[in-house]
Amino acid sequence: MAPTAGGHGVGLSYSAKILNSKVHILMPENADSDRVKAIKNNGASIQTFKSIPEARLEAKRLEKEKGYVFVSAYNDIEMIEGAGTIGIELLSQIPDIDCLVCGVGGGGYLAGIGIVLKAINPAIKIYGVQQENSPFLADWFSSKKYPSNFKPKPSIAEGIGAEVEEDTITWDYVNEFVEDFIIISEEEIKDPLKWTIENHKHYVEPSGIVGLAGIRKRPDIFKKYKKIVTVITGRNMSYDKFLKIIK
Repeated sequence: MAPTAGGHGVGLSYSAKILNSKVHILMPENADSDRVKAIKNNGASIQTFKSIPEARLEAKRLEKEKGYVFVSAYNDIEMIEGAGTIGIELLSQIPDIDCLVCGVGGGGYLAGIGIVLKAINPAIKIYGVQQENSPFLADWFSSKKYPSNFKPKPSIAEGIGAEVEEDTITWDYVNEFVEDFIIISEEEIKDPLKWTIENHKHYVEPSGIVGLAGIRKRPDIFKKYKKIVTVITGRNMSYDKFLKIIK
């Protein structure tokens, strides 16, 4: 069981299908239609809510009252370990990485890659990227105080900028590894979507391309590095919705 905007639900339901296990996905009512379709096609049951925080509360209730296994997209050591395999793959391709730029939702992806990169070379610098409509971990990082009164706004990058729990295991990694956060606007997310289509013929969802958006926004930061890495990942978005965004 997992509360998710969709991407985590697609992966979790696919894994459950392969393992012949049951899975229950709790999603926002406005979740992308292609994500919903993919999750249903994987055989998962779906329950919808007005927001991710509401879905998370229900997931906690089901965990306590019915014994469901809660699989967080980020606040889970095995999810972090899974992200760490990306770090291994990056180093196998580019051993002399000196900078990672990483989109951040709940911080699990950054934590996993960061653990591997920093273990091999502590001098590697890591920058997080979040959208200005929902910079939850960026606000926490800058103030060093949990943003308990945080009020997110809708964003086209709906898979990141999560309102995370105060006891999330990812916070210590984010706080230790990150040099700084880069905050990007909705228009600055659209820019690399268009660039990637035009120059590389890749169709990417907004949440999966914010690292590139951060690099393109702040060349003044990154010009001092020689081997900058970001991971462009995910296209769990209906093509109609994608066209509306880039237009």
